[in-house]
Amino acid sequence: MVMEVYPLPVASFSTTTVCENELPTHFTNLTTIPTGSISIYEWDFSDNGAVSDLPSPTHDYADSGIYEVSLIVVSNNGCRDTIVNPVKIKAKPAANFISDITSGCSPLCIQLQDNSIANSSSIVSYDWTIDNNITLTSEDPNICLENNSNLNEELKNVELIVTNDLGCSDTILAIDYLTVYPRPLASFEADPLETTIYEPEFDFFNLSEGGSSYFWNYGDSISSISYEEAHLYSDTGEFDVSLIVTSAHGCVDSTILTVLVKPVISVYIPNAFTPNSDGDNDTFFISGEYISTTNFEFMIFDRWGTLIYRTTEFRPWDGTYKNELVQQDAYIYKVSLEGSSGARYEYKGHVLLLK
Repeated sequence: MVMEVYPLPVASFSTTTVCENELPTHFTNLTTIPTGSISIYEWDFSDNGAVSDLPSPTHDYADSGIYEVSLIVVSNNGCRDTIVNPVKIKAKPAANFISDITSGCSPLCIQLQDNSIANSSSIVSYDWTIDNNITLTSEDPNICLENNSNLNEELKNVELIVTNDLGCSDTILAIDYLTVYPRPLASFEADPLETTIYEPEFDFFNLSEGGSSYFWNYGDSISSISYEEAHLYSDTGEFDVSLIVTSAHGCVDSTILTVLVKPVISVYIPNAFTPNSDGDNDTFFISGEYISTTNFEFMIFDRWGTLIYRTTEFRPWDGTYKNELVQQDAYIYKVSLEGSSGARYEYKGHVLLLK
């Protein structure tokens, strides 16, 4: 009697090592048998009763850990073998973060703080993306975000991908997490930019954008909260007019424009004087407004053109020449002076000296 002995299969398999909630684990059948074939595969993934009868299946593990996976193989002759191998699913980190502030005026300067849990020894990389165009790689980055609009707020997404030392990653995406309010644009024009003390009124036209309140400082201790208005100056000079614009969210912008009120020089020159020491009209000189005391020259000539008096200071002529009172006559004067605006003026004429 002849007995036939069938060979036993040798069950074997290999697996990929993956992170939880990422790619499925691939199981590769490595079973061998000298003769015949394998007709039955019984996989038990040690995961809440999950099984498979495929030769080389895949399986998604929901959680990290070590799973004792068994494979039973049965040959076409009914011979079987079993193998149990541990399968490791690596733990992924749990991404999380906060920002010190989440809304404010442009530029919005924030510090992002990583609050992720490594679920391993450590987190080894941080990949931040703000609004799909700004990338950062430090753990707790600082950044200032601009809103180039003067009217509309901007909402910005923040995404963080963290990777732990096991090579596993996790992502958190916060939609519209940051709000960057626009900074208003302060702008105005003046008409005119310069004028004289005779017509010292300016019209100021507000060209600002995105404002809800306004503060004017006209540079002469006068201020206003009007949207726009005219302003009348009471004195000459350069005035730095400032406008501060505040938006509904409290964002601020300011601008300055200089306007000029020019003086109008006035000069009075008498046509006669009486140097008789009676205390009344004893000297001859000019008077006026907005006359500079520098770059000044005052000269007196007799009828033959002889220079009998000259000064570069504000000192009148007392009617003498070489310490002697001159005779009664008409004398020629010449004045060269500078106005307070820097313009030069020349005056010539006659003055009658009476005794």
